[in-house]
Amino acid sequence: NIQINNTLEKIYKRALKTISTNIGFAIKYLRVLEKSNAEPEELQKKVLGMLWNYTETSHYYVLRLQLCEIYVRRLNAKLIEVKGDLTKAKEEIIRFRQSVQEAIEFFSSEQSEENQACIGNFLLFKSYIETYTLKDKQQMNQSMEKYVKQNGSEFQAWKHYINFEQYL
Repeated sequence: NIQINNTLEKIYKRALKTISTNIGFAIKYLRVLEKSNAEPEELQKKVLGMLWNYTETSHYYVLRLQLCEIYVRRLNAKLIEVKGDLTKAKEEIIRFRQSVQEAIEFFSSEQSEENQACIGNFLLFKSYIETYTLKDKQQMNQSMEKYVKQNGSEFQAWKHYINFEQYL
């Protein structure tokens, strides 16, 4: 399995050098790196490097979201390993929260409608993980307050907030 991942990593790396704007290859390459247990710093460096190859907000969103999802999977694996003891998963929790915050800051640089939608999605994503994985009411409330400030005129925004609040 390790040999297959190493081979796939090399192939995807070559493919991305040739066709650097193919988002599908980029995502699959990140997944191969994840399965190869690449260090978080290496994954982040790869994502930041890939961002330069794209011009569409949707591609930026997909890459940033992929990185956050990798960190969530690592957080979940750590929580299984430590039998749910959050104190033993602090590094993974911090990494997840930082990745979401960095994504939000990235999309905050320009006040377009598309960027605002991305910010809202990241706030909702963070709230979901804070609620159902980390069970951190304070962090969920902070994210959801920002989310409803941005999307408060929408029924779904309040419905999400209420659901998260009822769960915790």
